[in-house]
Amino acid sequence: MHRRGLIAALCVMGSTTRFEHAPVRREQAAILLYAEPASELSRRLASLSVTDALRKAGYEPTLAATAQEFASAIRGRAWNLVVIDVADIRLIESGSERRTRAVLPVTYTMTGREWNQAKRLYPGIVKSPTKAHTFVDVVDAALESQRSARK
Repeated sequence: MHRRGLIAALCVMGSTTRFEHAPVRREQAAILLYAEPASELSRRLASLSVTDALRKAGYEPTLAATAQEFASAIRGRAWNLVVIDVADIRLIESGSERRTRAVLPVTYTMTGREWNQAKRLYPGIVKSPTKAHTFVDVVDAALESQRSARK
């Protein structure tokens, strides 16, 4: 009997213990997401409801689905962060398209040496996020890094 009581007590204690992350300090931020409709990034953004998750976190996401929409959006305002497939990064690096403070490249295909090289070029690169909160966490980290760099 005593053994059962101890096991029950441990089960109850284990079920009530919760480890929660400290709340993230968020400031309003304009986030441009660029993903061509046929891309893996586009499929993931849609299936994971990333724009909804970013809105719920307090951000202002805008989705551009074509190169023309992206060019228009990036010229139309300053963005705190641009989330873009690493394959499309050339769109940002071309000349005057630098009206953004930070870029967050995403990849689904890089491995090995190519991945290591990309990490050196883009320290904030993300590989194959599979959950909406992963995107939000990465956006939080990128924006926090940007705030720290400004100080």
